[in-house]
Amino acid sequence: LLAEKGAEIPAAQRGRAEQRAREKLARGRESRFEYAVVRGDFSLVLNPADASELTGFRAFDVDRAREMAVFFASRCKHFFKTMFYADFTAFAETSRSMSGLRYAHAPNGPIVHGHEALLAALVDGESLDVEEHEIGETSAEKIVALRDADLGVFSERERIILQKTADFVNSFRKSSELSERSHDEPGWRGTE
Repeated sequence: LLAEKGAEIPAAQRGRAEQRAREKLARGRESRFEYAVVRGDFSLVLNPADASELTGFRAFDVDRAREMAVFFASRCKHFFKTMFYADFTAFAETSRSMSGLRYAHAPNGPIVHGHEALLAALVDGESLDVEEHEIGETSAEKIVALRDADLGVFSERERIILQKTADFVNSFRKSSELSERSHDEPGWRGTE
């Protein structure tokens, strides 16, 4: 995909991404994105368009997305739903999303459009990493922060929204409860 768009992968990220792909292949896990290596500037994959109603009237901002991810990875257990709620809360309160990410309608509720690309790009071994956990016969990935978030990219009001969103999402004990709640959100109900 990146080669088709003429993108190059920075050497600093190439090694880690290739290592993750090899590890996943060795475990026999398959995904439509398992074989891909993503470059740091992943806006080609996630949000090639400028600000629009699909991005909450904010052009995609990789720094904001990364700092949101670091903030929530250190505080929340429901990572992608938390990103959704932060962007949609910011939009409701300020008429602009925080990151400029687009969201997709998925069976378990809204999720970042291109979430696998986002995760592959953000997991750089410096800001974020992924830990695998075995749960019975399946495995799950947990996104972990490797540093504190740089909240300087957000306004004071946005920092309050970040914390308020973390508190809200963490009030749900199970992912299934949060998923059910997200199905009541107009941003999910009004899409397919």
